[in-house]
Amino acid sequence: MTYIQCNFCNSMVDADLYLLQVCATILPTQLFVSTVIERFHVLDWLSFSGNTSSITPPDSESDTPMLESCLTFLASLVSLRTNLGASQSRLSQLEMVTLLCMGDKTHSQLMELMPERCGTVQSRDFESALAEVAEYRAPNLEASGNMQQGMYVPKGCVWEELYDPIHVLLRAVHRRDFQNSMDRYNEYIGQLGKVRPGTNAWPPYREPAPCHEAYGDPRRILKSRVFHSVVWIILYKALTQHNVSEHVMSLVVYLLEMALAVTDPTDHPTQVLISSFLFGEDRHVNDNDLENWFESDWLSNNLRTTIDTITLPPQPDVVFDSDSKFIYY
Repeated sequence: MTYIQCNFCNSMVDADLYLLQVCATILPTQLFVSTVIERFHVLDWLSFSGNTSSITPPDSESDTPMLESCLTFLASLVSLRTNLGASQSRLSQLEMVTLLCMGDKTHSQLMELMPERCGTVQSRDFESALAEVAEYRAPNLEASGNMQQGMYVPKGCVWEELYDPIHVLLRAVHRRDFQNSMDRYNEYIGQLGKVRPGTNAWPPYREPAPCHEAYGDPRRILKSRVFHSVVWIILYKALTQHNVSEHVMSLVVYLLEMALAVTDPTDHPTQVLISSFLFGEDRHVNDNDLENWFESDWLSNNLRTTIDTITLPPQPDVVFDSDSKFIYY
């Protein structure tokens, strides 16, 4: 049992996420994003020298999942509204859609797996939500003579309008649960001819619902120059080193879309008057000094800024021990 399972998620993972979302709306954006990057230990991956803090060389196989986890966390933070104003009926619908997208379920399975706040027997939203998002597939008699139970399957509109990969990732106990939902999504859109055979679509990330008026929008952290530096590095490495996964790219593009959604064009009323802003500028920056790659949090200007030179830190000396294992000094 883990704290993301239905028995505990309401009082554990959802509460933790809520606290972090409140912090994201209050703390300085640069401090918050820098802390997240540090806690997920992705500075080595973001570095162009690869020896920022550890005494061993970075392992790309272990660093890439950490980068995916970091971006998934940011996407969850800015898009989920479980405790930021979502209605009870909306939550019931979302939880049911999440369960059905991971696999067809019986009525009793849905009742058992729905989080406590949304899926108790007393919940008046359960049956109405089920009728809105699911179709009942009647029991079938198998060739072996066994009777297959009747199952609820998601309606077509669920895949097109309601399937939320970020929420599925939050509720998925195993990674394969999320992958099952993506396989089913690709199967659905493949039947409609929306993707070429043999190709897979990116996850259909959703525009988050508005927050309650008592809260700020956690997407404000995406207007941080630190986040813009991280995006620049990921896109550069994807273009030049080809070591960035499709999942990471999909998350980066989604987060950029969310950053654009909360960018107010009136933040910089002089944006069309200053020629240096209009054409951007060349920058000479230090490796991993993410707070100083750009001069401001203005996304428009940062997108037009050219990073001309990245200065790497001095390389450490390498000393071999008796077991032929090297260490850094």
